[in-house]
Amino acid sequence: AIYMNSEAGKQTATFSSKGYLLAEGGQYKAYYPIVDKATAEPIIPVDYTGQQQSGNNGYSHLSAKDWIVTDVVTPTATNQADFMFQHVGVILRLIIDMPSAGNWSKLTLSTDDKVFTTKQNLDLFGENLIVPTEQTNSVSLALNDVTTTEDNKKLTAWMMLSPVDFTSRSMTVTVSPETGDDVVYTITPGKNFVSGKAYSINVSNVDHSKNPLLKWAESDLVYNKTDATSSFATSYTTQGSLYQWGRNTGWSDHIDA
Repeated sequence: AIYMNSEAGKQTATFSSKGYLLAEGGQYKAYYPIVDKATAEPIIPVDYTGQQQSGNNGYSHLSAKDWIVTDVVTPTATNQADFMFQHVGVILRLIIDMPSAGNWSKLTLSTDDKVFTTKQNLDLFGENLIVPTEQTNSVSLALNDVTTTEDNKKLTAWMMLSPVDFTSRSMTVTVSPETGDDVVYTITPGKNFVSGKAYSINVSNVDHSKNPLLKWAESDLVYNKTDATSSFATSYTTQGSLYQWGRNTGWSDHIDA
């Protein structure tokens, strides 16, 4: 273990090894938090399970899961080395529009496939730093004393995740109350969550009547065979034409369902 001399909470700091010397020409890696065990192998277990948030928008729980690691460092002289730490995990902030005031007990993120790495090893000198050991399709965050009010229905939750690609997959966000029914949302982040970065996503129910990307027409589409064009019917009661998925041409033969 290396002990800090000064500059706690700053971007740079000095340390003392209290008797352990960093040898000139040797190769070293530093990591934090310290794993409380002696091992001859530089394999550090990382566990993202058991996260608990206290209070709405509380994020103090993240520090216990915020592993940081350096690249390989070679001292230029005894105890003369600069270690530049990089964050291993991903910080995710969800700002959720809740439908009502309430007391909330758990937040769950889930997908169709096992993309969340909940446990992993940091192989400090291996070819790949992150070696997954447990993957699942859902992760949970316990919520302690997390409430929403009529004046402020936004619930802000923070989680530490392992890197995960959500460029083209969707995620289900489930918020469980202390009593009553779950509140469920489906979102598509459209991002690749990479190590050392923080991401913020606004989560809300989609109202099709107000969503500018998806609006229901007031009448059906009718295909005109003469000029091969489609147009809206003149009345909302007029039956439209049939269209195959992904095509803008149709036919007027109707099939009674």
